[in-house]
Amino acid sequence: MMMEPFYSKFPKIAEKETRNIILPNKSHGLEAGEYALVESYCNDQECDCRRVFINIYNGETPIATIGYGWEELKFYEKWMGDTKLAKDAKGPILELGGFNSKYAEAMLQLFKNIMLRDTVFIERLKKHYVMFKEK
Repeated sequence: MMMEPFYSKFPKIAEKETRNIILPNKSHGLEAGEYALVESYCNDQECDCRRVFINIYNGETPIATIGYGWEELKFYEKWMGDTKLAKDAKGPILELGGFNSKYAEAMLQLFKNIMLRDTVFIERLKKHYVMFKEK
């Protein structure tokens, strides 16, 4: 499984729809600034993981890689065949092989507390996943 940025297949859509978080002041354990949430999806056509890796950048600086699966836990248990690993597949989690700066945990908490409540954002991730897999 290789994760590939959404923008590699859909650059114009990614330019319009990549979510950014702007913190005007230091808050949530993060420095003031603009944080881009760059989506990547599995490019294995045989895989139906229903997950996204979100690489978060502050300018050019990588901050964190958050893995997020939106299906119910039972989906990941069946897909993975392992109940312990399925909990991480459902996410959100900090991906072990991703970016993990000193701000990664704070960004994960912001993601959980703010982004997961944004139904438009979550539905867009699902839509982007389907688009990516169909291309």
